[in-house]
Amino acid sequence: MTQLVLAVDENRLTKVKEILARTNGLVDYYKFGSIPFTAIGPKLVELGHEAGAKVFVDLKFHDIPNTVAGAAEACVNIGVDMFNLHIVGGREMLLRTMERVRNAPGDRKPLVLGVTVLTSMNEADWAATYAVHETPILSQVVHFAELAKACGLNGVVASPREIEAVKQACGKDFLVLTPGIRLPDAPVPGDDQTRTLTPAEAAQRGADFIVVGRPITQAPDPAAVCARIRNDIRNSSPR
Repeated sequence: MTQLVLAVDENRLTKVKEILARTNGLVDYYKFGSIPFTAIGPKLVELGHEAGAKVFVDLKFHDIPNTVAGAAEACVNIGVDMFNLHIVGGREMLLRTMERVRNAPGDRKPLVLGVTVLTSMNEADWAATYAVHETPILSQVVHFAELAKACGLNGVVASPREIEAVKQACGKDFLVLTPGIRLPDAPVPGDDQTRTLTPAEAAQRGADFIVVGRPITQAPDPAAVCARIRNDIRNSSPR
């Protein structure tokens, strides 16, 4: 069944603790990205586990192979359950990272996901940034996913609109985590996501994880929103 990942994008420890307390036991993973991790640091991993969930560190590593491999080993050492890196960093970076994760001490290894194309990008942004006018986003996402699989990653981060194409190319067991999840009756002010679907639609397309942030954290009753999303997932059968 599709798992619920709650994005906690706060830079104040008191606010992070408040969100965790109000959603304790209601989500499968807490996602801590650049904002909270820069402000608060690895302590977030412990806090997430104490709140009854696994922890996804969303730092999207992208650097020379040795640096990213070192960051991956650090993730293993602090008990991260899942982390990600940009596939555009290249084959050697991906291979070196997975080798370091496999050889790190301990039996408990995190899931490693490759970031394909950010869900804030539309076709015009993609073409203008990378000068790839002949390659639509969907084709590029599938290519990145195939590269990630070949290098031993567990799955990819992609928009919900690309789930089915990735699964078709890489198999049903290749994980897809999807940001860009929105509730139809809960618009997000200043939303910067462009390739979005609802929780039910993403679950129907076969998402392994859906990431929801502001629709939960900015709601008057975060627990009620979590319950609603879980119900939507339960009632949605993959195609």
